[in-house]
Amino acid sequence: MARTKGPARKIWPPRRRHRVLVASLLVQNPTAVVGRKETTAEPVASAPTTRARSRRIAAATDALSKDILVYEIFVRLPAKDILRCRAVCRSWRNLTSAPDFLLAHHRGQPSFPLLTLNGADITKDGSPICNHSRPLLGLDDYEGFKLLASCDGLLLFSLSNGRFSICNPTTRQCAPLPCLTAAGRINIVALYLHSPSGEYRVLYWKGRQQDHHLKAAYYILKVRQGQLSRCIGVPSSTAGIDKIMLDWHETTTNFAPPVVFRNCLHWNAGCDAGILVFDNIIESFRLMRSPAAATRICNHLCAMEGSIAFSCHDGSRRRIIKIWVLEDYEREVWSFKYHVTPSVESFYYDDHLVLSQKGNVLVYKAFTGRMFHCDSTGKLLEEFQCDSPGLSSIGHWFKESLVKHDISLRRGCARVFQRV
Repeated sequence: MARTKGPARKIWPPRRRHRVLVASLLVQNPTAVVGRKETTAEPVASAPTTRARSRRIAAATDALSKDILVYEIFVRLPAKDILRCRAVCRSWRNLTSAPDFLLAHHRGQPSFPLLTLNGADITKDGSPICNHSRPLLGLDDYEGFKLLASCDGLLLFSLSNGRFSICNPTTRQCAPLPCLTAAGRINIVALYLHSPSGEYRVLYWKGRQQDHHLKAAYYILKVRQGQLSRCIGVPSSTAGIDKIMLDWHETTTNFAPPVVFRNCLHWNAGCDAGILVFDNIIESFRLMRSPAAATRICNHLCAMEGSIAFSCHDGSRRRIIKIWVLEDYEREVWSFKYHVTPSVESFYYDDHLVLSQKGNVLVYKAFTGRMFHCDSTGKLLEEFQCDSPGLSSIGHWFKESLVKHDISLRRGCARVFQRV
């Protein structure tokens, strides 16, 4: 007797496809290397189809000075066009693959603020959800996804299964970090470059807070295969910093990205506490003074004019953003720089982010997805509107990088979108 198929088994409750997208916000005047001239270059054609064409390109390359070709033309192209240049001829492939060129190319690329959009309404093909945005990284069925750190084109994020991964969206490669698991209540503080060794490292702490005391310790992990974490405790060169760090941990759920300056990581620990500094050479914490006239309302740290800037809302009129720049690092002397009053009606109680060396700011409402880009005079330059209400994070930055890292990156750990 032939077997008959029974009714299809119903799964209840039905599984909902959950998608997460990390996108960079394309603003008119993103941060860039000071003094860099804004130029546009036409994309290079695809690989030649004949040997004669290849010889003509090689002859044209020889006619130009290699320094002009590499450091005046190639270094200004986006990463996607650099990859196309490598397919033109062997000479161009060698020039655009040299380590010194890759480092110079990365330094000359602009930095863009990152957004994370969380929800099922994200398009499957990775098309922009927010106008003037570019998708970078997409993950499926990871409801616990969190973007935790960004450094030199590398993104560090955690997944719902308690694992951590690092990804370079430019090269479309990812790598897991098996030494890190969320089972021990790991709290990522920063991903940074240790200049003396050239290694990328993760600073994190784990433990718990009990009886108003910080029962935790800090750890450092070298982002290389087979490396184990190293405990450094809570080293400090400032008396009474334990209480300040306890308050900082209690009020900070997602650590804001640090400002890197002079081999030190800087975080805003609040106007009363000041600025928390971690020297990654001697691996010790200390405190710096914040501007005396700064308020507690939406204050942030950022890199500006080759130094550190501090921004906040005015205490009496919250429509005004004040920006200071640290002029003397050793003596901790701040200089008032900009007084920005955005010409946006719905700006009241909104947060902000300093975008450029000239005091441009981005004011936004995270829950509604509305963002406004204003210059230092308050003039509205452009407005952004995200269709997804799941705008969950803003403050991290992304800069394209083709630099080859000593990390076992490979394809297939996450979906990295092509540039659009």
